Amino acid sequence: MKHLEMDKKLLFTINVHSFVDVITNSSSELFVESSNSKETLIALIKEVYPRYLDEYEELRSLDELSTGELEQYISYAYEHYSNPMKLSKKFDIDPIMLYSNWSEKDTARYWFPRISDVGYELIKERLNPNLYFLFSINDNPEWEMQEKLMLIMNRYHLG
Repeated sequence: MKHLEMDKKLLFTINVHSFVDVITNSSSELFVESSNSKETLIALIKEVYPRYLDEYEELRSLDELSTGELEQYISYAYEHYSNPMKLSKKFDIDPIMLYSNWSEKDTARYWFPRISDVGYELIKERLNPNLYFLFSINDNPEWEMQEKLMLIMNRYHLG
């Protein structure tokens, strides 16, 4: 009997949704959508994923975001770090107002842009005020549910 148990093999399957997960084993997610009604958007979310609050925070409006959360959204939605001047042009904000560390060497190869407090306020004024944000609570929310949420919202893989 022991010999038979030792010969048994167990097969595990893992649902991987990106190669990055194989390397880092972490992926937090952000879903964003515009709606005239927060309640309507919550109803849609619940329709595709009734237990979404098991893996996601409460749906929040633009005004309810912290500066760090707004920074995350901006960096992924507008390629803020890879092309800081694109952000300045997109929102028509003078880089002197937008960035706290602006210098005439803005094209320096390793310049790491830091949005100023004033810059965040100016961006918020120019963003769609009807945007709503759904952040994952932990890493690696269920991929099948992410696919369903992508039917109604825009997904940003935060890494």
